Amino acid sequence: MKKIILYSIAISFFFCSCEDILTKTLELEDFDFEKQMALSGTLISSADQFRLLVSENQAITSPRGDWQPLDDAMVSLYKDGSLVGELAFKAEADSVLEVDSVFVLDLENIDVTPGVFSIEVSHPDFPTASAASVLPSEIPLTEIVFEEDFGIAPNFLERTDAIHITFSDPPDEENYYSFTIDSDTITMDTFIWQNDTTIFERELYLSLDTNEPNVHLNGNTILFKDDFFNGQEHTISFYVLDSSGDGISEFIDDLEISWEVTSIEHFEFTQSLDLYYDAQGFGPFSEAVTVFNNVEGGVGIFSAINRAIYKIP
Repeated sequence: MKKIILYSIAISFFFCSCEDILTKTLELEDFDFEKQMALSGTLISSADQFRLLVSENQAITSPRGDWQPLDDAMVSLYKDGSLVGELAFKAEADSVLEVDSVFVLDLENIDVTPGVFSIEVSHPDFPTASAASVLPSEIPLTEIVFEEDFGIAPNFLERTDAIHITFSDPPDEENYYSFTIDSDTITMDTFIWQNDTTIFERELYLSLDTNEPNVHLNGNTILFKDDFFNGQEHTISFYVLDSSGDGISEFIDDLEISWEVTSIEHFEFTQSLDLYYDAQGFGPFSEAVTVFNNVEGGVGIFSAINRAIYKIP
């Protein structure tokens, strides 16, 4: 009889998934939640506008995406302590911030050159929130070289093309960099099944890979700092694949490098946010990741980027 019972228990465990064993629904006790203003925006040297999301923060029990914009907030932008403009609320979609309404300031007549930029946001229902970030100086690329069939990408394990970029890192300071390969190219793919042939359009999506140490990879963006080459001329080589796993030689004339010298706030926030999302897929085995925050009197991120666009020769 004991053997039958033990056998039945073993069978029941066999048919249970790991998810069933490891998943447990917990009743959350009431907890104190402090409502604060949440801010999100990046000042970009080459942009026509500065756009800032201002909303309430969310509790852990709030439905995903259930954010409340604060359209009656007062938002000011300063450079080196002097007021440069007041942002106006606009109920229009923003594809970068992925929201339906933002505060906007046109930058056409504003001095967006290196310096300390700061924002101050006030609202009758919340304490005043503020944040600051240094817009760094431009560090230009001195050489861009495209090399077809360069080698095997370490993460994709396929032979593919590469781009080599060279720049001179200023000495005696920490510098943070980011670059993205962009393209508006639409490609045509053919799908054949039995006697049917379908031709459809798709956007060219590129992925980057590199052997460079101490870099943060995220799709078609590479983020890194000058720990290993401070004050030196440096060349970074990166592999480029399109979404079908092919090289990019046929699209090379349509590609652009978005080269960015970023503030430390942008670097820390982007890296921590990516790590936060990466950790979510491991359930109870995930390590806690704190997303970087530089807003005083609230939560969120305000950062600055010096951006330049280069064509690939």
